[in-house]
Amino acid sequence: MHPSAMQPFKRLLVPLLLAAAFPFAARAQVACPIERAHYVLRGTPNVTAGFQNLPKLQGWLTTIAFHIDFRNEGDRFWWLFDQGSSRFLTMISTTDVNAPGWQPPDEEHKGAKPLGTTHVWYADQNYVLSYSMPDQGTAAPQHILIPDLEEIAWYGLKPRRGIPTAFFDLATCGQ
Repeated sequence: MHPSAMQPFKRLLVPLLLAAAFPFAARAQVACPIERAHYVLRGTPNVTAGFQNLPKLQGWLTTIAFHIDFRNEGDRFWWLFDQGSSRFLTMISTTDVNAPGWQPPDEEHKGAKPLGTTHVWYADQNYVLSYSMPDQGTAAPQHILIPDLEEIAWYGLKPRRGIPTAFFDLATCGQ
């Protein structure tokens, strides 16, 4: 057989051999980027959540916002992240990041915080907690727990919303 006749086989064979030799390489690309992750509150499918990229904000380490959607009511609530001096992440509520002229709370986090602040915990599929700041392009956590969300929804929202303290579970990885 002429060597040029082998070219199509080589083009197929090399990727197959590489995939067999390095099976972990294909898996490394499977993780969902955080900005494409969509979550559902366990036991409450009408409460969903997700992330949205932001430009660099002066005085903020975060480049991503988190939103919680009450789909039945058509409401969306926004949060920014801060690590502060503790190991826990803090979410600071803000107004709609997509509103014309939106500005985050200032460098000392003073300003519009309609629902105050709360802690948030991220966990992998084995419920191992992560304390790292979410950032654009990082892998999405499998589970998110906002321990005070039940109180925030009951005492901070008008009308009040009765929801459980539960994990948001990664449901899909979309656009």
